[in-house]
Amino acid sequence: MTPIWNYRIRRMHRYLGVLLGIQFFMWTIGGLYFSWSNMDDVHGDPQKKAAAQYKADLSFVSPSLPITHLKAK
Repeated sequence: MTPIWNYRIRRMHRYLGVLLGIQFFMWTIGGLYFSWSNMDDVHGDPQKKAAAQYKADLSFVSPSLPITHLKAK
């Protein structure tokens, strides 16, 4: 190979190594964060809302009542 190609390959290898090194570093930092943090916080369980509890004595409106009022208007 010519010296120009050797230089280009070495330079490309260096830049690819830096890019992959940054990616692996961020991957490692993210893995350490998730392994050291509380798993309940990671899963988002505290942010979940409880299901609404409806009373048994609710009075429901018939769907025909609003329809008749809309037709009257």
